[in-house]
Amino acid sequence: FSATQIAELLNNLFEEMLQEVFAYGGTLDKYIGDCIMTFFGAPEPQPDHADRAVAVAMRMLTRLEYLNASNFWQEPLQLRIAINSGKAVVGDVG
Repeated sequence: FSATQIAELLNNLFEEMLQEVFAYGGTLDKYIGDCIMTFFGAPEPQPDHADRAVAVAMRMLTRLEYLNASNFWQEPLQLRIAINSGKAVVGDVG
């Protein structure tokens, strides 16, 4: 695949996955290559931030199954999701 095709794929996939993040009140932090980094619980406190993160992860996997079934890409895609919970400094630093 060409670099342009991969960039288009990632842009489309990110758009799909971020719909789930935003539906649960998550915040987009940044893109790191083919990674989306998001967080919950800031800028507004969310006492259930960990539950939201897990729910979004499950929704992302379900959305990916749907995308793969509808031939979103020329071959099935896979996701890896990591969740971390604890205190963090968020916002502009430096």
